Amino acid sequence: MQARVIHNTSSEWHQIKEATEKAREITCSEGDEIGEMMLVRIQVRCCTDENDKIDDNPIEQVRLTISIVDDPKQLVLTFRAWTLGLSSCVLLAFVNEFFGFRINPLYVSSVAAQIVTLPFGKLMAATLPTNKFNVPLTKWSFTLNPRPFSMKEHALITILAGTGSSGVYAINIITIVKALICDYYCLP
Repeated sequence: MQARVIHNTSSEWHQIKEATEKAREITCSEGDEIGEMMLVRIQVRCCTDENDKIDDNPIEQVRLTISIVDDPKQLVLTFRAWTLGLSSCVLLAFVNEFFGFRINPLYVSSVAAQIVTLPFGKLMAATLPTNKFNVPLTKWSFTLNPRPFSMKEHALITILAGTGSSGVYAINIITIVKALICDYYCLP
């Protein structure tokens, strides 16, 4: 499939731009993130000149799932992201340290947390209240459920889980001191 560059002075370009804006309004009202990404991709490809280069991935699966344009409307630092991210960080740190002392150590990677937290994020987006809470004596307000669960939140959760999945290296030193040195030098 070959792409065709449409210049922004042609009437065809204006028709495509109007059609994508109408489709964007429809997808935004329905909360369709995938449709939104595809519309952004169409608009970017149609609205560039021949001399402009689109920074796009050559792998088709990546191109179809990851947008090349950042959407600043997607929130990242939400209650859901911090709750799921910190809980997966603590849980993975505990599990990996606990099972690391076995003869055959068990390691749980952050990919496991990434897979598990996606349904929990969608569940939290469906069940948390959307009420706004005002912070006393300030103009600040927040909500527990601002928008649908986004890819940016999921990426932050994966980053936080990754920090907990790798163990603390100082534990190895403490373990060696307790196991070897205390056998000979520590008081009973």
